[in-house]
Amino acid sequence: MPDGRPKRNTIRLGPVDKRTALSAKRYIEALVAARIGGCALMSSTLEWLRGLPPNIHRRLERIGLVDPAASTRYTLQGWLAEYFDTRADWKPRTRQNCIYVRTALEDHFGGDMPLCEVTQAEAEAVLEACPDAEWRLIFALCRYGGLRCPSEVLRLMWADIHWDKSRFTVQSPKLEHHDGGGVRTVPIFAELRPHLLEAFDLAELGAKRCIRRYRDLDQNLRTRLTDIIKRAGVKPWPKIFQNLRSTRETELVELFPVHVVTTWLGNSPAVANRHYLQTTEEHFTRATGETGSTATNRQAGIIPAM
Repeated sequence: MPDGRPKRNTIRLGPVDKRTALSAKRYIEALVAARIGGCALMSSTLEWLRGLPPNIHRRLERIGLVDPAASTRYTLQGWLAEYFDTRADWKPRTRQNCIYVRTALEDHFGGDMPLCEVTQAEAEAVLEACPDAEWRLIFALCRYGGLRCPSEVLRLMWADIHWDKSRFTVQSPKLEHHDGGGVRTVPIFAELRPHLLEAFDLAELGAKRCIRRYRDLDQNLRTRLTDIIKRAGVKPWPKIFQNLRSTRETELVELFPVHVVTTWLGNSPAVANRHYLQTTEEHFTRATGETGSTATNRQAGIIPAM
């Protein structure tokens, strides 16, 4: 540039709402930090890349923030190896526990699985293996709505779905003794909407309950979902329904304040922090504005704290 200043690149997303724009800004900042620091991308950033429209992905390629294959090149095994190399601060017991978790992850998913497919690809495979629209809705309510199953899922009524406001009401028998009587309002998330619409379109005229076919007390939904997961070619994970809810809560706190997310999912910030949420290196990097290499150097004592 004539005045000696570096050129500033602009990424135009088109007509999007403020929340989408701010979310994209955070992910682009993560791309910049990863490119400067030469470190692997977090799984959340990889999944965001994977879902981008081709024209936006090409713009990121043109300015050098991603390679054409960046959204699929990192494997679970490779990312875990890079992450472990950065954690010189772990105490021996912590490292041993994390090695156990690392081994379990690689055994469960396979070390060569692309990192961006660990969550979304499994969910889509399970949805495709579901026998009908009601089972797809059961799974989607847990995975994308964060509902408890069976208690909250089976209580859901079509009258609880407020299509005009893109919200729905959840009644939780577990929380009936709390303030509000265990009733909360949840957004109809974009990933959940098509499964609600499909089940609604196929429901009998005058049907009141969203789930009608799988209400018998002798039907074990956990056992049935385990069979569906196996049919999808996926290895069943521990605490099937609880982990679907946990995954959703962890995703949502990346986009919204924790007090908002816990209001939607019907637990407290303390419970969420104790049982659901994870703190990642990406959180620290984003909070401090440091690049991956700067954060690593500070951790190693090369750069003094100011």
